[in-house]
Amino acid sequence: MIEVWKSLLTLKQQYPNYMTEEEINLENSYLEDFSIVELCKNVKSLSLSFNIIRSFVPNTEFKNLKELRISRCSLEEFNVKADLETLSIYYNSFKQLSFLAKYKNLIKLDVSENDLSDLNSLNSLELLQKLQELNANRCQLVNASKIFQLVNLKHLDLNSNYISDVSNISNLINLEYLDISHNESICVIGSLISLVCMKQLNVDNTGLVSLNGVQNMKQIIQLKASNNKLQNVDELMDWKSIEELNLTGNLINDLKGLQNIRNIKELQINCNNLRSLKGLPNYSTLRELQLTDNPCIESLDEIEYLPNLQYIIIYRCKLKSLKNISERLPNITMLALYDNELTSLKDIQNLQYLQNLFVENNQIENLDGLQNLKQLTCVNIAKNKLQTLKHLEGSSTQINDLNISSNNLKSLDGLQYLPTLIKLDANNNNISSLFYLQHSYNMEFINLDQNNIIDLRQLLFLQKLSKLGNIWLSNAGQHGNPICDNLIFSQYATKTLPHVETFQYVIDDDHGVYYYNSPFYNEDRFDVHVINIETELTEELIELLKIE
Repeated sequence: MIEVWKSLLTLKQQYPNYMTEEEINLENSYLEDFSIVELCKNVKSLSLSFNIIRSFVPNTEFKNLKELRISRCSLEEFNVKADLETLSIYYNSFKQLSFLAKYKNLIKLDVSENDLSDLNSLNSLELLQKLQELNANRCQLVNASKIFQLVNLKHLDLNSNYISDVSNISNLINLEYLDISHNESICVIGSLISLVCMKQLNVDNTGLVSLNGVQNMKQIIQLKASNNKLQNVDELMDWKSIEELNLTGNLINDLKGLQNIRNIKELQINCNNLRSLKGLPNYSTLRELQLTDNPCIESLDEIEYLPNLQYIIIYRCKLKSLKNISERLPNITMLALYDNELTSLKDIQNLQYLQNLFVENNQIENLDGLQNLKQLTCVNIAKNKLQTLKHLEGSSTQINDLNISSNNLKSLDGLQYLPTLIKLDANNNNISSLFYLQHSYNMEFINLDQNNIIDLRQLLFLQKLSKLGNIWLSNAGQHGNPICDNLIFSQYATKTLPHVETFQYVIDDDHGVYYYNSPFYNEDRFDVHVINIETELTEELIELLKIE
């Protein structure tokens, strides 16, 4: 007993923030048994998860214990003398739950990720009439017949099982949250029409061909119905309380049925067959709109006035123009338009609140349109047709993160007008000079992989960038930076840029591609990794290269 007390004292000293008179948290404590817990008779909340214990059958009666978490412990045997209200035993090795019959005052129960494929293993659930929250996801359940008597349930999570029939759930008329996602053979949910208290419903990946059954859920706030076979959403016409709607990955070709959902804040209709945006109402509350992978969308002209829209995400469509976007979407803060057919940014020049712009993989030729966007901080315009950055002259933007990789740039002329720049990705261009970076005093990271930097002395332009900690260079691939082939490259970089912490470069020689990530240490500033270096960095070479 003395040893146990010593152990308890040690644990209290070791975990002072996790142990009080009423609450003990011994998660991930490498416990091999729970004998020490028997000393904590007055505890109200006990957490023992992430230990390796197969049996938890303490002799002590925990008269005050109401909340017990003992998940991910490989448990097979469980018997605790306590009047529990909350029990979490997810991810253990239980195959039956008969021991639950004694805990008739349970309000919250999590048995997820146990093998409960034997329906008889759930018999004891019928006795838990006070239960309000049940989580039983990933339990290999084939139906929910043992749950229909739990009429006080408000929260039920049955996702990722093998359930095909949900008719028994219709008896749970107090349900406010239901997750039956990833039960891929459900197909129909008409029996759920009695669940009039529903506020959050998740039917992702269930094979649904219709939303028939949800019509009476007038209080619903969130519906997730992605990756099904829905062709329309007519059942939603009378929903006025819905705030979040996800219809991604269906077969919807128009927006009929969405006219009356006037409180919507987040709408996702990615990966459908939308032919146009006609019918999208002027929602005054909409903040986020996602329309990715609808290849027939070529324009935003059919979008009406959306005064509070902040985020719009439209990847892999055929957008050619952003005409009138400033008038219709005046408060946009993020535009994500990857993989479209845009050729110009002029139409966004009046989006005064725009902070983040992502237009990778379009056909944009210059940055005209960004000059006056005072709130703009992050721009990704990689994989376009940029030939110049000169339109940034006179810019009042606050760009600190810029990705201009994989364009047709030969010069960084224009970046001198971005004094706030912190991160620059300019890889895979044809840049040979670093002259225009010499006053980027806030720069911390530069990626110049696969460019055409030849002269070692270009590194001199980075000498005064005291915050610069990471530089990436390479000469791998069909074209790269010949500077890396110079026999004294690493030593020169050491002398020139003593403040840089990491210099990542790649050398492509006859034997393949070699990657180096070399820290500049305080004493021996550069750990030389360049292959077959024989030339010493002599005083004569230093003088020749004019290192200051």
